[in-house]
Amino acid sequence: MFASNDAAIRCAAVSALRFLYFKRSFVIVRKALGDPDVKVREAAVTAIGGLHFPHAFNPLARIYREATDGRVRAAALASIGKIQTVEAGEFLVMVLRQEGGELRNAAYTALHQMDNADVVPILRQHHEIETNPQVRETLGELLRRH
Repeated sequence: MFASNDAAIRCAAVSALRFLYFKRSFVIVRKALGDPDVKVREAAVTAIGGLHFPHAFNPLARIYREATDGRVRAAALASIGKIQTVEAGEFLVMVLRQEGGELRNAAYTALHQMDNADVVPILRQHHEIETNPQVRETLGELLRRH
């Protein structure tokens, strides 16, 4: 259906992907992010928001790294945070430390919502070595909340 010439059909196909928890769903999502139709691209961002399962980490991280649109990157971070794995937590800490602005805020929000006690030692370790005072304070705030 995504190969259709009709943008409405492509949009519907991409919209349905948010319910299909398969790594191969990301193949179409990534193509849809570059679709000429804005509604198809919006459906892809929505799909990213719904695709959060353990095997989605690598495709979401790839989307985050390759995307230039801040909304796409923030949607990927939000979904990564819902995966609730140590790997996801480490990735979000890396983003929190390396990015600024909205992406740092998205990583903070995702880390704040994580409910995995194994992420706390990672936060503590990075808090201890962080040299940027703003990031150190943010990590400290996350530690106090966990």
